[in-house]
Amino acid sequence: MDNFFSSVPLFEYLKTKNIYAVGTIRPDRLGLPKLIDDKKMKRGDLDYQISDQGISFFKWKENRSVHFLSNYHGNDTCKDQRRLKDGTKIDVTAPIVVKDYNGHRGGN
Repeated sequence: MDNFFSSVPLFEYLKTKNIYAVGTIRPDRLGLPKLIDDKKMKRGDLDYQISDQGISFFKWKENRSVHFLSNYHGNDTCKDQRRLKDGTKIDVTAPIVVKDYNGHRGGN
């Protein structure tokens, strides 16, 4: 889901119903932990926290910081391909949550 709908209470509720969810989230939403400052992150860096209820909050920096919320992901990473402006492809280390979110975005 996108950042308009994502919230910690919603993901906690969905997890109690065995409904798994992942989505982007606005960094100023209530109930989110403080993570490393954007200025201290470089491309490919990841910071995360997992709550006692098993809700994971990720901050990953690509061109800018992207925040994710998940009720079933851990801190595993993978290689994901990105296309540069000149058309070449590079492998970037990304959390699995990014690959899952991008792969299922738009109902796919």
